[in-house]
Amino acid sequence: MEEESRQKILEIWRKLVSSERMALIRYGEFLLHQQEAKSPAPMEEPVILPAPPGETAIQAMKRLKKSYAMMETDAGMLDEASQLMTRRIMGAADAEVIPLIEELFQRRYQLWLQKRQG
Repeated sequence: MEEESRQKILEIWRKLVSSERMALIRYGEFLLHQQEAKSPAPMEEPVILPAPPGETAIQAMKRLKKSYAMMETDAGMLDEASQLMTRRIMGAADAEVIPLIEELFQRRYQLWLQKRQG
């Protein structure tokens, strides 16, 4: 079954144009984040993991998702993150995009705290 699913995804991928492939990637990442959000009980305070030397925007996104494990990824955050990743794909440097990703997570964390505090 797994190999069958893999082949089906590849078949679909090959038929898509570039922009539709990016949409498929974003949707897959969204599903992955939803799955990760269902992990063990979230903590209240973020544990900001240090950025490794030469970190890419994708690595930063993964690092910050782990750092802010208590937050669920909603459609708004996914949209903002997708826009930032698109900037990177369109030629912006990782060093330009990573601070914006960090700012996104910090801002979303503050909103998350406000909602929890009523």
